[in-house]
Amino acid sequence: MKILLIISSCLGVFFMLPGYMEYCFSIEGKASRKIYGAYVISGLGDMNVLTRFFNSQSKAKYLSPKNTREGKFETVLNIDEMHELCFKSLDNEVKTISFEFSQDEYIQEQSLAGEDQFQPINDEVSLASKLLETIYRNLHFYERRERTHRDLTENTCDNILLSVLIKILVLCFLSFIQLYVLIRLINTNKLGV
Repeated sequence: MKILLIISSCLGVFFMLPGYMEYCFSIEGKASRKIYGAYVISGLGDMNVLTRFFNSQSKAKYLSPKNTREGKFETVLNIDEMHELCFKSLDNEVKTISFEFSQDEYIQEQSLAGEDQFQPINDEVSLASKLLETIYRNLHFYERRERTHRDLTENTCDNILLSVLIKILVLCFLSFIQLYVLIRLINTNKLGV
């Protein structure tokens, strides 16, 4: 089953991917802009997800490497076209996926000075903006990932505690049975002697 959701610009999406399902998200790209994004996969079987980013002609712009749970992609657009980001689960486990993707806005410059004078400043500001956005995105990814792993750890601890309690009860029951049999054996030997 394939689900398609169209998004114009996305700060962050967090969703659960059921086993053997594929969810796709689309973004309408404009010419002379750059689309970029990143994703993180958490949960059991988090390395069993195929991530693809491709254009409207199904030409792959990004394919996730095997045995990875996170990645980044970017592409520069020459024409207006739709792009899709798809996540496909390759096993039966439910996974948590966090991703973001967006495109740079094209800004027309209006200044009294020549473009050449402001180009280095624009380049530095653009680079600083991208770096800050990457840091912001990574902080949110790791926050979500930490939350998911904390829940998984708490669930595992609860299961271990339940297992230990069951073992203690079984051992107490076996000790009681052995003590009962031993007492009956001693009483039987006293009566028989």
